[in-house]
Amino acid sequence: MSEPFRKPPPSGLSVVLFVFAAIDLLLALALLVVGGFTWQFWAIALIGAALAAYGLKERLFPAERG
Repeated sequence: MSEPFRKPPPSGLSVVLFVFAAIDLLLALALLVVGGFTWQFWAIALIGAALAAYGLKERLFPAERG
């Protein structure tokens, strides 16, 4: 009998990306409260969203190792 297909476990990179994304989005929230919708808010919010998206991609579709 053959073994069913197993996805490789998620890497630690996704956890690190989620932590950085959370910190970044909290900073964006603080900027929103203090200064409103400035270009700094949008830049930091987009960076945080990109980090979170890449972390989710790494969690769902981990890169092949070896």
